[in-house]
Amino acid sequence: MNKIILTFFLVLYLFTANSVSASFSEDFNKSFNIWENNISLARNYLRKAELFLKDGNYVMACKNQEKASIHGILATKSLINAFTINEDEDNIKYLESTLNKWKKIGNQCE
Repeated sequence: MNKIILTFFLVLYLFTANSVSASFSEDFNKSFNIWENNISLARNYLRKAELFLKDGNYVMACKNQEKASIHGILATKSLINAFTINEDEDNIKYLESTLNKWKKIGNQCE
């Protein structure tokens, strides 16, 4: 009888531990995928802004720079979330300064 109870608790433990691990992994991957998508968009908008700036079109350069800032902020916040899930405090501090840089990029055209 004790073996049955012990086996039951062992199976229950393994099931819940697996469930928590899967949830952790899904949340981390989701945050990381959001970062990848948004950082790619931010880079593209910065490239466009640079081209518009070279052509002398400051209005379009600023519009693209503001879009880059929005996506850069979203990307950085999702990466902060991923590192929070991973409990990586050192990278979180670095990313908070990166977040401020993205905000400055968006505010340069005001």
